[in-house]
Amino acid sequence: MSAAPPTASRLVVGLAGVALLPREAAWLRAHRPAGVILFGRNVHDADQLRRLCADLRAALPDGAEIMADQEGGAVSVLAAAAGRPPSAWTLGALDDPQLTRRVHRDTALRARACGIDRLLAPCADVLLAPGNSVIGSRAFGASPELVARHVAAAVRGLREGGVRCCLKHWPGHGAVARDTHLGAAAPVPFCDERPYAAGLAAGAEAIMLGHLVAPGEDRPASLSLAAAARARRLGARLLLSDDITMGALRAPLAARGVTAAGEALAEPGELSPAWLAAVDTGACDLLLCRGIPWRALPSADAPAPGPDGAQPGRREDAAMASSWREARRRAASPCLDPRAGALAVWLTAPGHRWGAPDLPVLRAAGWRGRCLLVPQGRGDEPPLGQILIAGHAPAAADRLAAVRNWSLGALADRGLCVVAGHPGLSAQAKGLLPPGWTVRVGAGIAPADLAPLLTGAGAALRWRRIEGPVGVDSPPDPTYIRRP
Repeated sequence: MSAAPPTASRLVVGLAGVALLPREAAWLRAHRPAGVILFGRNVHDADQLRRLCADLRAALPDGAEIMADQEGGAVSVLAAAAGRPPSAWTLGALDDPQLTRRVHRDTALRARACGIDRLLAPCADVLLAPGNSVIGSRAFGASPELVARHVAAAVRGLREGGVRCCLKHWPGHGAVARDTHLGAAAPVPFCDERPYAAGLAAGAEAIMLGHLVAPGEDRPASLSLAAAARARRLGARLLLSDDITMGALRAPLAARGVTAAGEALAEPGELSPAWLAAVDTGACDLLLCRGIPWRALPSADAPAPGPDGAQPGRREDAAMASSWREARRRAASPCLDPRAGALAVWLTAPGHRWGAPDLPVLRAAGWRGRCLLVPQGRGDEPPLGQILIAGHAPAAADRLAAVRNWSLGALADRGLCVVAGHPGLSAQAKGLLPPGWTVRVGAGIAPADLAPLLTGAGAALRWRRIEGPVGVDSPPDPTYIRRP
């Protein structure tokens, strides 16, 4: 067999499911990539993940790494095997760098015990765009100084726990609202280097270059020699490109005559050799790809795959470390009390990373039924005085309009609203609630963290299901109202 193309040795590729398939193992042995990146679809539990990592060690070349996005909160792909750490926004809101350090040390210890070499964390993004749907609670805060001290603390903790880390997303995804998975974002208005410099000074050696156009540049940082040189001048010894299948690369590559079928994310297995050659022109040392580029880099021993039926694993959190419990306890201080009246729950974007609440945990706290979206119609129910608004992304305009219409007759003149998850939800809540309502923020709480936001729950509490239509082109999701 001829030598593998240079790109292959710089790729970090994804896998289909919870076990290494024979054709995947053959491809890894033939092309000798730089590593494998794991996703939620690859994780069932700790024992399975350890077996998978051992199989990968046997198939990968010496020095190759197994990586994962285990940031905390909504982006915790190892949750089923290593638990779900508190989000960065939660830790930033508490502003206790020593707690941030301990949380990340515990996160690293769990990941390392499963066989992970590098966590693609922490985020050094400064959340300046409240409507940002992709960063949100992944950022430690909206202040460069606060983000810098928590990035440094997170890096120290990850290193103490025995894993390598990677700062992201250079030159900063927190100031632009567009999700680069879906398409090109507006140019970054400025690049604040302080969080990256602090992370590198604390011991990080890697920075992930996003598909974001830095100030004064005309192409995404992942394709820009100048952006890469600027990151290296800060002290970065290793540069990783964000996923090369992301929609933000479509326009700059199309300008070079390179296209891929579909919109937004490209299909890894369908990427052309020209696509790999185009992304290879940047100065990144490693290129992340969420799947194997079967077409661009075929192997005689690994034919292009058909459907293999691989299914995502069961998603359950392992028992929380003490530092995680402390962070959640301190962040969940604004609580709703079902004994004080009926309670409604609105999940603003349940399909956008945030996922579904952990029903066993909620039921143990007295929660009944499911938590879905608030409908327009409310029937003849008395006005509500409590509402929990949660999600990883801000509400879309049609959903927001539907809830605003619903709230006109469904809510009392005064009440309490707790907002959890995305930092931008508090502004949306204040815009749709009556003037007499109080809005409290529960930091970057994820689904598994909802139970601490309730007090006085018990088995006698019941849910009443209220049917009703929601916004335009939306499925008929019911809301569940809890009654004492």
